[in-house]
Amino acid sequence: MSIVIDKNNFWNRFGALYTSWKKGGPGWGGAKVGESTDAVVFLYGRSDDDGALYSRSSAIQLALLGVEISDMVIAFTADNTMHMLMGPKQIKIISTVGDEGSYKGATFKLNCIEKKKGDEAKNSLAPLLDAIKDSKDGKRYGYLKKDWQSDGKFSKLVRGALGGELVDVASGVAGVLAVKDSNGIGTITKSAELTTRVLRKFLLDKIEGVIDDEKDIKHSLLAEETEDVIVEPKKVKSKLDPNDVESCYTPIIMSGGNYDLKPSAESNDDNLHYGTIICAVGCRYKGYCSNIARTYFINPTKDCKVTYEALTAVYQACKSHLRVGKRLNEVYAVAVETIKKKAPGLLPHFTTSCGFGMGLEFREGLYVINERTSVSFSKGWCSICVWASVMSSAQTQRRQKRLKPRPMQ
Repeated sequence: MSIVIDKNNFWNRFGALYTSWKKGGPGWGGAKVGESTDAVVFLYGRSDDDGALYSRSSAIQLALLGVEISDMVIAFTADNTMHMLMGPKQIKIISTVGDEGSYKGATFKLNCIEKKKGDEAKNSLAPLLDAIKDSKDGKRYGYLKKDWQSDGKFSKLVRGALGGELVDVASGVAGVLAVKDSNGIGTITKSAELTTRVLRKFLLDKIEGVIDDEKDIKHSLLAEETEDVIVEPKKVKSKLDPNDVESCYTPIIMSGGNYDLKPSAESNDDNLHYGTIICAVGCRYKGYCSNIARTYFINPTKDCKVTYEALTAVYQACKSHLRVGKRLNEVYAVAVETIKKKAPGLLPHFTTSCGFGMGLEFREGLYVINERTSVSFSKGWCSICVWASVMSSAQTQRRQKRLKPRPMQ
């Protein structure tokens, strides 16, 4: 598959990141606005297929390039320049964007430095280190602490050669990436359309067929079959290129009283139980994530109906308060107040958060809707995943005896 870098995306997103860093503030290592680190360095080690699927470092590459590249360094210096140290094949691809671009009237430059192999690797670092240490005072460097200890000899070489004081700028980067441009919003929209198709046109139909025919199927097998459909979009009549699509996580199917409401939950090997069924599906298109989760009832009890109606009210109340300038903890407070009004007995079982930002990272950790997060919504935020859920022991102790199939509600 050939890689093509979107030139406009590259310069606009580099410009947004750089401008935010130059503006400074606590997120960029400054005590106040106008102050920031002397330079910023993002380090990419050797690719590991078993490593974390999401990281802020990877999100930067996806925003700029639309692809992840290992054994690479990206650095911002005070002369409006982004330096990229990488192999010759990568330089050939990225150089197609040109060595100069603009963003909101300002001119920015790209300096590609070829990374040598073997004993020459250290020598190829010299031009990059010189540029970094010539930037402002050349003593304090912004970095992403969580992703800094990447694997590989090259990464160790860079860490050893850089020196100086390192300052975590994760919150500064997150603030920029949380604001999606029009192209980002369009990509998320396509991702969400695929996610919806997989749930409605495959998973729900599959569950209904299993119930109607009174068949057995394991949660784990159903999840695997759903993931297979995600990576072959044509199976749900989507025209998205399968090379640009992957699953955010293995789909989650739960029933029979064993429920884990965390996004990291896994489908177990129990057979699907015809009672309360929870399904969660997430698709990733060109790096942008989307997610959908639904609860289906068969022969629901009165308590289940009351709970569902209360949580639907919470969900709608949260959505109506997702407005520019509204703080995330204010939205959570709305959720709690709605629970108190609709079903106060459920409050002890309500989750400690009810949503988070989503984009190039599945879960934008600095933008969680809970009682602690005082960050306000900004224009351009999108794909805020909002949910409402409770689970009490009385409701999970459903009988394991299979119920006579009836229409799903």
